[in-house]
Amino acid sequence: MRIKNKLIIALATILFIVFAIGSYYYFSKVRPYNQLNSDANQAMTKEDYDKAVTLYGETLSYKNDSEISKKIDLAKLLKKSKETYDISEKQMVDKNYLTAIDGFKKVDKHDTKRYFNSQNSISKCKELYIAANLKSANDNITNKKFDEASNYIGYIIKLDANNTAAKKLKVDIIADIKKQKDEELAAQALAEARTKEAAKRKVVAENKTVVKPKAVTKYPAYNPNIPMCDQRWIPDPWVQDQIDWGKKQGYIK
Repeated sequence: MRIKNKLIIALATILFIVFAIGSYYYFSKVRPYNQLNSDANQAMTKEDYDKAVTLYGETLSYKNDSEISKKIDLAKLLKKSKETYDISEKQMVDKNYLTAIDGFKKVDKHDTKRYFNSQNSISKCKELYIAANLKSANDNITNKKFDEASNYIGYIIKLDANNTAAKKLKVDIIADIKKQKDEELAAQALAEARTKEAAKRKVVAENKTVVKPKAVTKYPAYNPNIPMCDQRWIPDPWVQDQIDWGKKQGYIK
């Protein structure tokens, strides 16, 4: 009977010790680990990645868990991805489309919340960038600034080599440049022709024979009441014609 009692007491003591050790381990290791892991997961859900990294790091002091290490790496990745996405969105609003596109491309696929949105934003940035450069190109074509227009078209083709609108404008610019050169050559030819004509007229004017006006001969209109010396002389074209005829005939020298 005594032996049986001793066995019962020994067994109870062992069970108590095991329970005590288990309780100590649970409350000192398992429970804090689970609580920290839970809090870290909540921080991840709220996108408080710095807090999540800190809490996950504390859990490793209770248990060296490779899954926790992976969660820490994921939290760091998501933090960087979110920062990149937020910066790219601001750049898009500021119309820095190319820079924004580069940023959106860096959003990680593991960042499922933002990755899909970033792909849509890339497409939107391309549309806005192309539209802005097409407008600038057309404005410069209207103002006959073909070099500037070609630059804007080049920006579009660099982003989208198969853009049909840009290719059409490129062809239009070539045609407009040819038309402008033709108009300039025609204007130059017309100006040269006018200059030559003016010079020709000047030469003709300088070498033109000057016709001297006929001399006007006066004869006295006789008035018997006035002395001859006081008679008034008046021009008579008929008399001058007679004098000219006499010179031609050789009668007057």
